[in-house]
Amino acid sequence: MKYILSILTIIVFSAFAKAQQDTTQVPTPKIVFKAKYGEVVKKGNVSLKLDSILEDSRCPSDVECIWAGQVKLLVEVTKNGKKETKEIIFKDNAKSEVFKDKTDTIYIKSIMPRPTSTGKQDLGSYVLLLEKLG
Repeated sequence: MKYILSILTIIVFSAFAKAQQDTTQVPTPKIVFKAKYGEVVKKGNVSLKLDSILEDSRCPSDVECIWAGQVKLLVEVTKNGKKETKEIIFKDNAKSEVFKDKTDTIYIKSIMPRPTSTGKQDLGSYVLLLEKLG
């Protein structure tokens, strides 16, 4: 009987020890920031500017649609003095990569506001919600 209790005690303590030794990797922190239409936003050594909205065919917020639509936009990316204008197509629920190098990646997480069925959005009201990894 003592033998069985000893084995059970060892099993219980080894289970606790195993739980305390769990070294799961902590995910890389994500930095979320906003870029308003026409304003330059700097993160680290990268500057971004929402330069133009070429198309916004997303489903209006007050309508039910079969197709979610997309936003086609131009973003000016500057790193180390080198400017590049990128055309990006953003579809809801899909991250669109704006910038990537060895240390950083920046994605568009969402674009606000959503269109409405009553009219066209004022360009100045557009805001990108961006996510930086790295």
